[in-house]
Amino acid sequence: MGSTDARMALEQQDANDRETRNYVASMLAPRGVPQRVNYAAGVLLDTADFEEEQAYHRGRLGRVLAALFGFGTIAGLRVTCVVDQNPQLEAHVAPGLALDRLGRLIEVRATQCLKVADWLAALADASDPESERREEVIGAMADGAGGKVLRLDVWLKYVPCYGPGRTPAFAAGPFNATDYNVPARLVDAFDITFELAAGSGDRLPANARHTLDRHVADLQAMAEPQRRAFIVNTVLDGWEQPPRESPQRLAILNEQRDASLWNSVFLARVVVPVKATSNADPYPQIDPARLAGGPADLADNSARPVVYVPTAWRGVAD
Repeated sequence: MGSTDARMALEQQDANDRETRNYVASMLAPRGVPQRVNYAAGVLLDTADFEEEQAYHRGRLGRVLAALFGFGTIAGLRVTCVVDQNPQLEAHVAPGLALDRLGRLIEVRATQCLKVADWLAALADASDPESERREEVIGAMADGAGGKVLRLDVWLKYVPCYGPGRTPAFAAGPFNATDYNVPARLVDAFDITFELAAGSGDRLPANARHTLDRHVADLQAMAEPQRRAFIVNTVLDGWEQPPRESPQRLAILNEQRDASLWNSVFLARVVVPVKATSNADPYPQIDPARLAGGPADLADNSARPVVYVPTAWRGVAD
């Protein structure tokens, strides 16, 4: 890695650190009140002031979006499985829009491709202890149609980073002061990745307070006082608090296998046909024979959390 690459890597990490410090922390603060910059003639403003100004407006918008709509897929982001001529299995994520648990919009503007074989190879080359990694992967295998399968969950996460443009600035840090510059824009980017299915593979998103199928019939049958009481109790129970042991994040959900996924959005579960492991090949590999001719629908989108507004008018294209 050259000096320029190292500097860009530090800047990208700095973008994530700033997001955590100025947005996540303020959104989840158990005490205090939202603050915005007070402008007056002659007041000198610095970087922190402008960062707080952005954090205030983004934080207020995120608060109301998360409180009103929860989180999940707003539109699009359908996951499908495609088999190429090799054959190799790919998971394609269509363009779309999602809302994370802090009310941040995650927009994917072009179809994204995840190559399952490449992900498995990267998992085998990871720096974790090999025996523990192999045990975890083998433990995630299950019996499926025609043989063993590996269940992979597709996750979408909001990731802030710096854009490609740069602008001159006063020097900061151990860099040349004569031509110092900084990224000119911040980018609302995203990360899409596979994770081994949590636990035994049956832990899927669950929402105890707003299970639509379970409550629609009950609501229609309720008299007005009971319906009103149900709605009020749903609202009163709707405030999420960070756990005391981890005040910088919300509680881990049923489908999340570790803390790093706490603000990622579950999209789909992909069932990958694999061959049993052997001494020569201790990690499971995709079974090409079971992919021949194109697979059945290996991606299950039905369990994902969604933001559903029944009154949204979309029209019909000719």
